[in-house]
Amino acid sequence: MVESWIFLSVLGLGGPQFVPKRVPEFEFPGRKAIHVAVVAMPECPIARQAVPELKRLHAANPKVSFQWIVPGVNANDTSWQRFVRDYKLPFAVVADPMNVSRRRLAVTTSPTAVVLNRRNEVLYWGRIDDRFADVGIQRKLTERSLKLALDAAVAGRRPKPDRTEPVGCLLPKL
Repeated sequence: MVESWIFLSVLGLGGPQFVPKRVPEFEFPGRKAIHVAVVAMPECPIARQAVPELKRLHAANPKVSFQWIVPGVNANDTSWQRFVRDYKLPFAVVADPMNVSRRRLAVTTSPTAVVLNRRNEVLYWGRIDDRFADVGIQRKLTERSLKLALDAAVAGRRPKPDRTEPVGCLLPKL
């Protein structure tokens, strides 16, 4: 299957960023019509601070499946397993040792949230909220970006905006 790509320039990442319009072969047991994939490293402080918001969104959206993808780690790595236990995540958390999901979702920053529909079309790609202006620069929360995207997607509308710049820890180049 040929993947369609749109070009999105993201500042601060050292060059252009390509965001997929559609992601092939992104299925797993329990997947619902609307799906949220969060690609994030547990050791990233901004990712850890996003956990309460993700838990709220998960609880408020029973018709949406959620998945936390830990890129570049082995399934036997105890650090991310400890994170799952300590933070009591109520949704699927999977290790992605070969960065397959990270590549398919075009993620370079932890955390990045991606909302997909049943046809694996990317409805939203970007930050969870605007709590951070940059790494280490926290501000008052004014926009719950992922919540707004989910509200639109669940109502059958395209989220606007459908892309925001994720702020967090840069992931190693692939």
